[in-house]
Amino acid sequence: MLHAVLLAADGREFSMNTIRDLLPETAHGAAGLVLHGLIRRRNPRLLVKVGEEPSTSAPTHGKPIAVYRLIASAWDNTAGEVAA
Repeated sequence: MLHAVLLAADGREFSMNTIRDLLPETAHGAAGLVLHGLIRRRNPRLLVKVGEEPSTSAPTHGKPIAVYRLIASAWDNTAGEVAA
């Protein structure tokens, strides 16, 4: 999951497809739960939806999934929380 966090910190857009590509298959479910928690977080808000793309996961049959970007100020805000 650290690779996905670093990718997001770089300002690059990402989706669950991106995260699945970086993690072993056994971690996909946990990663989905973590991403869902980040999406629902409101204070401070961390992610903004920037589009959609088809899912590459076979069971989803290519349904649209969201593409996100880390909000620029979120990285600074969460670093302060971690340090505190």
